[in-house]
Amino acid sequence: RPPPDRFLPWAEKYGITLKGHPLLWHAHNPAWLPKDPEKLKSLYRKRFTEIAERYAGKIKVWDVVNESLVCPSSFPLFTENRDYVRWAFQEVAPLFPPDTILMINEVTQFNIPPQVLRYREQIRGLLDAGAAVRGIGLQFHYFRREALESYLRSQNSDPAKLLEGYEILSELGLPLFITEITIPSAGEQGEEIQAEVVRNLYKLWFSVPTMAGITWWNLADGTAVEGENEAQGGLMTADLQPKLAYRELSRLIHQEWNTQAEGKTDQNGTYHIRGFCGRYEVRIGKGNTWMVRTLPVNQTAPAVLEVVWEKTR
Repeated sequence: RPPPDRFLPWAEKYGITLKGHPLLWHAHNPAWLPKDPEKLKSLYRKRFTEIAERYAGKIKVWDVVNESLVCPSSFPLFTENRDYVRWAFQEVAPLFPPDTILMINEVTQFNIPPQVLRYREQIRGLLDAGAAVRGIGLQFHYFRREALESYLRSQNSDPAKLLEGYEILSELGLPLFITEITIPSAGEQGEEIQAEVVRNLYKLWFSVPTMAGITWWNLADGTAVEGENEAQGGLMTADLQPKLAYRELSRLIHQEWNTQAEGKTDQNGTYHIRGFCGRYEVRIGKGNTWMVRTLPVNQTAPAVLEVVWEKTR
């Protein structure tokens, strides 16, 4: 995959939010890492600092610690209370601008009760300890067709359970993110099943008031790490042909969740609409004079665009 630096100007040009993953993870580490906890912490500090020097202010969202609740005791920083998570946030927070979303991220099982309760309590403890946790991440991986079918047959696939899990985490007052998604398309009618599951999940996630972002894992087949390609979990084929799931997401984003409106101002010169958040292109006309303005709309407050027409003499 190309180096991330190539994407920085491209993302800025098109208003795309970039996300870094992860700053600390107990898995997939080189064999030469020291087993001594203090020596390992020293290397992590170096890693945090170098990444921040290069990307702070440019990449606005970071998974600080990944999968700590399933961290094995063989990891040198492991303790039963996972205190290395607090330490990592403590080290990372001063290195990035205050508006950076510093996240904790966890595996699929923590989307629903009762497992989600453990995740909530971990985050609550981190916040009480002063850790700068600013976002909650949840994975949603099913790397095998059999695993997906087992999930769909189980009570865990009940939308009410997912919504309950997100309500529990929302009690903490932090934005939620679905950070990694794999829905397989392998097998008979695989693409049709993938598209249906993806459509239903995205509509559920989009309905959650505190949901701030949804990130697919592998855009195209054949790009995953060893062991994941069997799922054919991309939104596109290996030769970059869109699958049904890709087209379904395109329909949701560009049609169902897209606002278009037109009308005339009232006697007070105002025109109101209710629409989805996003960046709006507004075309305003009076007589034969027209102008185009851009209006960003978010959840924090009503968006207002004021246009003053100068009287012609």
